[in-house]
Amino acid sequence: MGLHGNDYYCYFLQAKPLCYEGILMFKTIITLLNGDRETTSNREPAAAHVIAKDSTPAIPVKFRNDIDTLKEYYAQDFREGLEIRLSLKDALVLLPRDRARTDAYNALACWMKDNLGITLTIKSQKAK
Repeated sequence: MGLHGNDYYCYFLQAKPLCYEGILMFKTIITLLNGDRETTSNREPAAAHVIAKDSTPAIPVKFRNDIDTLKEYYAQDFREGLEIRLSLKDALVLLPRDRARTDAYNALACWMKDNLGITLTIKSQKAK
């Protein structure tokens, strides 16, 4: 097939004349295949979806009072890498529990280590 007068014929369209939209679509496909990212529409490019991650994880309700107390007590030192070592007596004064045992603080210590990077160690006066 060839050119017939001023009309362009396309083999894929089975000898139908190409309209302006068809030529524009063909050019767009060619530019995309060549790697050029020209936009032929009037639409704005889509904005990138950026989700800013909060640096401080949400504190569970059951630990909120304990964390607030420790933040007040350790003030500016309360950050990742801090090691808090308390006796059971001191822990019961700062962070009251119904059970006066070190295992009452295990959940708090695990959560602080995993989410805040702070090591909480409670030592009993009893020898084991």
